[in-house]
Amino acid sequence: KVDEVRHQIDRQIGQSVRDGGQKLSEMEVRMARIEDDLRAQGTLLRAREEALRVLRQAVIRATQGRAGSPGLGRGKSGARPMQAGDGASGEPEGVHKEYEDARKVLERKDYRSAIEKFEKFIDKHPKSKLADNAQYWVGESYYALKKFDRAILEFDALGRKYPKGDKVPAALLKKGFAFAEMGGKRMARLILQKLIDRYPKSQEAAKAKRKVKALES
Repeated sequence: KVDEVRHQIDRQIGQSVRDGGQKLSEMEVRMARIEDDLRAQGTLLRAREEALRVLRQAVIRATQGRAGSPGLGRGKSGARPMQAGDGASGEPEGVHKEYEDARKVLERKDYRSAIEKFEKFIDKHPKSKLADNAQYWVGESYYALKKFDRAILEFDALGRKYPKGDKVPAALLKKGFAFAEMGGKRMARLILQKLIDRYPKSQEAAKAKRKVKALES
């Protein structure tokens, strides 16, 4: 009887240990998800604070009556090679030249100067067919400078201001990448999945699928 009782106790202890280990693993997974959410929320909060700061500066400049149309400090860097579709037919020669001048600065990887030039272009020509491209390169420049929170803000602005622009898929892709760089894997997956669902046949969707798999591994 003593042996039988001892056997039952050992079995119960073993089961308790296994159950405890399983619960601990589940708790670790939940904690990891919570940490991802907190990082993502922190990023969005910083981005909103930066947006408010930029708007305050713009109001101050406007009230001072400063000549010209200065940029709103969207400054973003981290550019990638230029892509087809950046050009726009029907644009006045002067407008197109301003855009190309900014691109040349970007190609030299002078990201801060490129940000300033693209921002001035957007403020001066908000209705231009090239405005959404300029907004995208601002975000890319910030990404190159590893200012991922600002990059997220700029890519988000592109989607809001130019929802039908041809740079929207690329902006979603890099927005997801930026969250991943900051450790917000869950938010990155959500954004990349949004890209895949909305633009399933795009080149960006194919890249997003590969990134999602990498984040899940």
